[in-house]
Amino acid sequence: MVYRTSSSVIADFDAGIRAANITAAKAQYEAAKNTYESVARNAVREVEEAMAKLNSTSQRLEDVNKAPDGFKISLSATQMRYQASLANLFDLEDARRADLQAQTNVVTLTNERVLAWISLYRAMGGGWTQALNSPVVIFDHDVKQTE
Repeated sequence: MVYRTSSSVIADFDAGIRAANITAAKAQYEAAKNTYESVARNAVREVEEAMAKLNSTSQRLEDVNKAPDGFKISLSATQMRYQASLANLFDLEDARRADLQAQTNVVTLTNERVLAWISLYRAMGGGWTQALNSPVVIFDHDVKQTE
């Protein structure tokens, strides 16, 4: 009896190891693909949410910025009425409270807007490390840039 073996014959009898490796590689590929798709969907969702929040706060800030002027006028009128004994102290304090609340609303919404910018920056992949000697740059969105 003569046994002849060649590398191709031996490769055919690997007890299914190659097939198992191929199956494992396909499973790893599918897992990696699913992870990537999940991360990508999450990133897009975070960006969309941050942009929506930024847009919402920008629109509301326009309206909220107008309110303090009206409440200042109301406070001034109430102070004049109080000095002329046409309004009581309760009316005056109520006008002061409303004026202060309007100013507080502007500060609160401005803070929300800054947080929305930070959320958008993070969602877009912005980092937080800064060199110790590098200057701090403050971005003012209201400044129009020329081209």
